[in-house]
Amino acid sequence: MDKILDGELIHHGIKGQKWGVRRTQAQLGHTSGVKKRISSVHRTKQKKSSKNVTKKKSVSEMTDTELITAINRKRLEKQYLELHPTKVSLGKQFTEKVINEIAIPSVTYSAKNATQKWVSKYLDKKLGLTNDDPMKAMQKVVNDMNTRKQYDELKDYFEKRNNKK
Repeated sequence: MDKILDGELIHHGIKGQKWGVRRTQAQLGHTSGVKKRISSVHRTKQKKSSKNVTKKKSVSEMTDTELITAINRKRLEKQYLELHPTKVSLGKQFTEKVINEIAIPSVTYSAKNATQKWVSKYLDKKLGLTNDDPMKAMQKVVNDMNTRKQYDELKDYFEKRNNKK
């Protein structure tokens, strides 16, 4: 309620109004005639267009002429887009450039290094290599392999010898 008192405008708000609570258009008594008109026009267009819509056929269901027409349409659309490229904003161009030239290569490089480190650690662990002296560790692995080979050869020799008796 507005009151004018000694040349001043005093406003006391709307009766029953609460802070932070908004009333709907219906509560305010507004009719949304414009929205009704738009929605009714939209609905009639929708009804008309839904009648003309045909089910999309699979390639095997199409006749030769329908297939040729579809292929020509796609080809023409592609040519049109090549002749009339869409304008790309400077922000999008910059973002794509940063992603393609900086982000993707750095992530790829990091993933490659991490994988190499993991594989190296895994193989070192499986082979029993230590970080102290790689040459000594390799010699140990080779010696273990030679010892295993000699053991297998001796085992075969004694098995053959026992079988002859």
